Amino acid sequence: MRKGELIEILLKAAEVSGYTEYVVIGSQAIHGTVADPDVEVVIRSSDADIYPVQGYGDQNSWYEELMLHLGQDSDHHVEANVYLEAVPTDLARLPPDWRERATTELIGSAQVGSESRAVYAIFPEIHDLTVSKIAIRREKDLEFLRGVVRLGLVDRTTLRERYDRAPRITKERLTEGLSDIDEAFGFHGVGDEREGTEE
Repeated sequence: MRKGELIEILLKAAEVSGYTEYVVIGSQAIHGTVADPDVEVVIRSSDADIYPVQGYGDQNSWYEELMLHLGQDSDHHVEANVYLEAVPTDLARLPPDWRERATTELIGSAQVGSESRAVYAIFPEIHDLTVSKIAIRREKDLEFLRGVVRLGLVDRTTLRERYDRAPRITKERLTEGLSDIDEAFGFHGVGDEREGTEE
């Protein structure tokens, strides 16, 4: 998915639901850092994980409307080959203070009822985003890690520090994640002082 496609579907989400502020998580959140990232797993992905800033409240019907009009197998998915996943507000394993570093971007306006309203997207900072991917640790998440390291978008020390504070991480997964970070940067031992972003 390209950033233009993400913006288009978020503006449509605002029209459908009335929500005008969305948090973008998952690989598509990288668009808050890089306009057109050369990360294959981002380009290849056809879904965007989002949730409204204020949560869903008791309005489950709004969630259902979002998925009906913009979710997988919707008309929008068939026509544009991209779709939304409206996810729980606590799904992403972001460090507790991630909002302090997040970027809020005015992405356009949408017709909500009888008025035109500004629509905003909130993107986690790139290290926080990458930490949340490492915590899940699917192959595509590790591919994302390798991609942002290759582009020089992340710092090894910062990743390690924030991963240590990510929620819902078992001791075993913590060890695995720290090892994944080191491997992505080409670190193979204490005596190896190479940083992947400096090669």
